Amino acid sequence: MNALYKIKVDSLFSFLSLWLFIVVMIKAPMVYRYFGLEFPIWYRLLIVLGLTLNGLVLFCYGTVKVFRCKFEKIADLFPVLLIYVLLVYIGIIIFMNGAIVSSEVNELNQTVFFQYIIFFSLGLYVNKILKFRKILIVLYWLVALFWLANVNEFFLLDLTQSGMKDDSYLMYSDYFAVLALIIAFMKKKSNWLIAYVLLSVVVIYTLNSRSAFVFLTFVLLFFGYLVNNKFYKYFLFFLLAGIVYLAYLYIDLDMLQHMRMFSIFFGVDADVDGSAQARQFLMEANLKDIKDNWLVGNYGGQYEMFGLAGAYIHNILSFWRQFGLFPFLGILSLLGILGYRSFRIIIDRREDEYLLVLFTIYVALGLILSKSYTYPTFWFLLGFYIYKQMQEKAILKCGF
Repeated sequence: MNALYKIKVDSLFSFLSLWLFIVVMIKAPMVYRYFGLEFPIWYRLLIVLGLTLNGLVLFCYGTVKVFRCKFEKIADLFPVLLIYVLLVYIGIIIFMNGAIVSSEVNELNQTVFFQYIIFFSLGLYVNKILKFRKILIVLYWLVALFWLANVNEFFLLDLTQSGMKDDSYLMYSDYFAVLALIIAFMKKKSNWLIAYVLLSVVVIYTLNSRSAFVFLTFVLLFFGYLVNNKFYKYFLFFLLAGIVYLAYLYIDLDMLQHMRMFSIFFGVDADVDGSAQARQFLMEANLKDIKDNWLVGNYGGQYEMFGLAGAYIHNILSFWRQFGLFPFLGILSLLGILGYRSFRIIIDRREDEYLLVLFTIYVALGLILSKSYTYPTFWFLLGFYIYKQMQEKAILKCGF
């Protein structure tokens, strides 16, 4: 009876985790499809039931499972405790300051914190999600084809929706990158891996986020070095050699320099790269605020300075500015732990754990160079790391 009950519970949470992942992955296409318009009632119900309630149930159940685990060493338990302490600490700051900061900052940060919970839960249950390989493949193709069907004449996503400029492309690219990395890992021994990698690079290019395009491309190329897939390695080598040769013969570098998606490789061009110029300006202005409030930060200070909730630093320093020195140092420590863990996985050639390596590299590049505290994929990585700790460092395996 007890064993039957456990099987039923496991099946239920496998379904709930898959359902949550599907809803998250179709959220970006839905936001794009209805940008500037009212969402249909069925989608609002899907968000309430499939995302909000489902995400909270998975988070609560997962947290109980985590703290019922017994770890062999304090050193193994420490990162797990640190992750939860950071999550609670940031949540307290956000909700305690809700009545003090502007409504724009409050709405943004409460949404961001909820995304932390959702992506953290997805990371905790990623082993269950990976069991549904065929469903994930179908989901990947549906999402990829949707984005490709909405490109403009420049082969970039058309960001003019309902007469308004769509500014959600960072979300579109981050969500797709999560799906692309999972699919690449699933196909690591397949001859079709190269096709999925090339398609993912093409799609991420169309989504207008230069950082996501560069980071995902780099991680997928590095994955080619890691995997024991000779067909993929040889095909990729000759493909890259061919691209470099054709680029040398036919590509006008001056033209590339003035294209938004490639200007990043040529330095900041004021005429083309206004976004990079703006980020550089925000970096300099917000660094002064960090110096003046180095211990506890200045929560929502970007609104006081610029009148915009989104005028934060676009890298890991945004945690320091928003939440203070302790969360910043905690996140740096976790990145160091994850980096060392990934290094050991690579050295030991543990292919079944390469997904952690892929996400660690992708997330670390993002946080160090271009992503702010609003970046939810970081919390997916932390949830996934806790799952790996439970599997490998607990006295008895106590995964989900």
